[in-house]
Amino acid sequence: MSETKEVIRIVLKTYFLAALMMLPTANGIHQAAQGHIALSTVMLASGLVGAIVTNISLKKELDQ
Repeated sequence: MSETKEVIRIVLKTYFLAALMMLPTANGIHQAAQGHIALSTVMLASGLVGAIVTNISLKKELDQ
């Protein structure tokens, strides 16, 4: 695969994973604002796990 296509693939994958990560994070912030602490903790934790997984997968791809 050409270098340009590889860069485009990595960038699109990053944007897609970031969007998936932001949905539970935004919902967690909304739940915390309404006082639902337990539910907001779960949502924010899943967003954090998504961020960690995204960073690890991108590091593996860029190290290849």
